[in-house]
Amino acid sequence: MSGTLTYPVGDHRYPPSGPKLEQARYAQTDQSFSDGSGALFSMYLERAEEEDKKITESWKGDADGILVFTGLFSAMVATFLVTSVQNLQPDSQDTSALYLSNIYHLLADTNNSQVPSPQALPDPPTFSAPTSAVWVNALWSMSLVISVMCALLATLLQRWSRRY
Repeated sequence: MSGTLTYPVGDHRYPPSGPKLEQARYAQTDQSFSDGSGALFSMYLERAEEEDKKITESWKGDADGILVFTGLFSAMVATFLVTSVQNLQPDSQDTSALYLSNIYHLLADTNNSQVPSPQALPDPPTFSAPTSAVWVNALWSMSLVISVMCALLATLLQRWSRRY
């Protein structure tokens, strides 16, 4: 022997020697060569595909639940936000009541024959929103934004799981 070891593979010896070596170098595929791991990989691929399908179905179900919850939560928060944002504005009824009071005092004063100057009439007080109303509206707004972002992420998760 020349010192190189050959191993039996199917009906052939590996590595081939002599003219068979040249044929093996230029051959694209050898039809008689068989790999015993094909069954193992096909079994692995079947199991991996089953597991992937289970995982993606789980993701889709979770995303559906998140979308339903965030939709309902966003609707509730939007309702609370609409009602609480009114605390950030001056009450128009108070302003109307002040002007009606001024008109009443002008018309009710029969002793004074002079027309009062506009500077003598009181102006409505300046409005500043209560700090608690500002905080509550900021928190409602942030929760609405976070809820909408969660819905967006759940939608993206659904789209991604469909492609997976």
